[in-house]
Amino acid sequence: MNILKIIKQFKVEGKTVTSNNKHGEGRIHTTEIFVLDNTYPYILQKINHHVFPNVDGLMQNIINVTEFIKDKVIKQGRDPHRKTLNVVYTKDDKPYFYDKDTDSYYRVYEFIKGTTEYQVLKDPIDFYWCGRAFASFSLLLSDFDTSLLHDVIPNFHNTKVRYEHLLATIKEDKYGLVETALD
Repeated sequence: MNILKIIKQFKVEGKTVTSNNKHGEGRIHTTEIFVLDNTYPYILQKINHHVFPNVDGLMQNIINVTEFIKDKVIKQGRDPHRKTLNVVYTKDDKPYFYDKDTDSYYRVYEFIKGTTEYQVLKDPIDFYWCGRAFASFSLLLSDFDTSLLHDVIPNFHNTKVRYEHLLATIKEDKYGLVETALD
């Protein structure tokens, strides 16, 4: 990936990449943090369009949710750069860039300074803070119009379908693990 070629497509401040590192474990998307001209850090993600083939719908969902949260946070007098993702648009005002040479999709976010990510929680206090963050997120979205969302992975959030799939998987016990999981 030619990071400078991709970054130049976005409305970012700076011209020279002074830092670029892998960020997180990237189980779905490939994520990097980069800095231009030793200024503000950004997040660059290569979107896995095999998992999310409807990139337009995915990005529209992110925009709808983050802009809704941003409006609420601003009305509450809080900092929208700390309380929600901020999408950085391309120079042609799109929320992602498609690189036809590599058949890859990319998006950029402002990096939220002072944040921490966890792949595994080990300390009970971390569960507490995760719970608070999720509760805050849920409260901010409590009056969000969900009809604005695109179903980018069919039935992913359909609890009934997911539960039925779980029961069928348990019944099939393809790998013989159910008995050991119940111990």
